Amino acid sequence: MDWNKIKAEYIAGKGSYRELAEKFDVSFNTLKTHAVEEGWYKLKQQANEKATTKIVEEEANRQAQ
Repeated sequence: MDWNKIKAEYIAGKGSYRELAEKFDVSFNTLKTHAVEEGWYKLKQQANEKATTKIVEEEANRQAQ
């Protein structure tokens, strides 16, 4: 099982735990266990915050020009 690929898809917002479990043919409980142990939800939040910050900074720079 390529857990890094599943994690990357989750962090990128390409599916919920349940959707990804179905896509990768793994049980929901197994996937959720990996996700909780590795802190996928927090990593997803951090990625979203970083993306939002980048968008805001780019817009501020664009308006300053």
